[in-house]
Amino acid sequence: MAQDKVRAALRRYLPAAGRGLSLTLALSGGADSMALLHMLRALEEECGYTLSAVHVNHGLRGEEACRDEDFVREICKAWGVRLQVCRAQVGAERLPGESLETAARRIRYALLEKAAADLAAGAGCGDYRIATAHTRSDQAETVLFRLIRGSGLKGAGGIPPVRERIVRPLLDVGREEVEAYCRENGIRYVTDSTNLSDDYARNRLRHGALPACRGVCPGAEQALARFAGLAREEDAFLDKLAAAELRRAAYIPTGWDAAAFFGLGQWKGDGLRALDPVLRRRALRLLCGRGGFTPESRQIEELEALLSEPSGRLELSGGWTAEYTGGRLRFLKMGKIPDYRLEVQPVSPPSPVEFPGGRLYLLPYAGGEIEEIRKIHNLLFKSLLDYDKIKGKIVLRARQASDRLAPAGRGLSKPLRRWYGEAAVPAALRSALPVLADGEGLIWVGGFGADRRAAADDATRRAVMAAWEPAAGPFGLPPENLRE
Repeated sequence: MAQDKVRAALRRYLPAAGRGLSLTLALSGGADSMALLHMLRALEEECGYTLSAVHVNHGLRGEEACRDEDFVREICKAWGVRLQVCRAQVGAERLPGESLETAARRIRYALLEKAAADLAAGAGCGDYRIATAHTRSDQAETVLFRLIRGSGLKGAGGIPPVRERIVRPLLDVGREEVEAYCRENGIRYVTDSTNLSDDYARNRLRHGALPACRGVCPGAEQALARFAGLAREEDAFLDKLAAAELRRAAYIPTGWDAAAFFGLGQWKGDGLRALDPVLRRRALRLLCGRGGFTPESRQIEELEALLSEPSGRLELSGGWTAEYTGGRLRFLKMGKIPDYRLEVQPVSPPSPVEFPGGRLYLLPYAGGEIEEIRKIHNLLFKSLLDYDKIKGKIVLRARQASDRLAPAGRGLSKPLRRWYGEAAVPAALRSALPVLADGEGLIWVGGFGADRRAAADDATRRAVMAAWEPAAGPFGLPPENLRE
């Protein structure tokens, strides 16, 4: 029975939040969402959520869209369901190169998220979820559509039953079951005329391909949905394996190497090349995902090819660049860093100083604390400045052409650009590395540590620890570890 399947899905997918949970249904007025609204009303007391609904008028179908809006208003008023109506003009809000369907989906989910949060707050609920009325038939169409377009395992997983705050209680229910439920319970609904047209690829699958599949195998829809579930499980398993391999292939930074940790870090090329091709492609895809973009298959192939070369660079989506050199693959994302100059002072507890390349932390230490740092972590000691050796004010600024650095313990003084070049610091990152100076010149450089003129030593009684994290993501010394 359809309602039993929905009850089981709610118990499986909703958090055990007691009666503090708001459940908001995306209500189009069609058969699927109307049937689900009826079921969710019947199960509200039993499952302990507070029900509401959101209707999105996309501004695409003229009078028909107004008809649908009026219909859901009428039904929700009659059934005592709180309703929020959101209006959009998808045609005007579409991004360059974006299809109308993609734009409608993007805008719809953004409006649903905001409306659901508002409805939850208005009902005094501490948490909320959004229910959509996707059915098993929608799942079969989605899987078939993606497979014929050349999708891999991830795409073959179709529509997930849960995605962040979205739950889909009808995903085990076929469209025929939904329509039968509406007939049995006298539920009225409206029909979107665009669903009847074969102008859309999905409709052609719905009206032609799926019926043909059922003609070959009556259980084709169930089989496709079952395949999607297996694909999601196996995809998740392979992601776990790839993530574990990434951890093994990670390059652990010391000194200047921390400078390359802008968001995605860096990985040993031999470690990635040694992976089975299936895991290597997945690992590279995971890395791109951490950068906030989904790579095309072509880009994954280009990344694999990059690993086979002695060195090289590859421009990726979202402003990211992949760079392979010295046996290490790293992902960089840097914009133009403007010139800046900020006076800074050490403070405790740590308080970040924002600068164009990220955040700087300056912490004061004294007495036995300094010796403890030396014992615990010698690398950190190299970033420790002797406060009494600093001449005048401490200034955080961008590098200058005349800058010279004599790193503590190295015995050499060179132009900063020479140190950057010898350490193979990517050119895209050099302007982002923070520099501390006093009245006589450099006293510290991010990733290289203190200049010997101002470095802490055995005689130091008052010290300053410098640590930083870049704008694109933390590296080096995490702020939460700076001080007990």
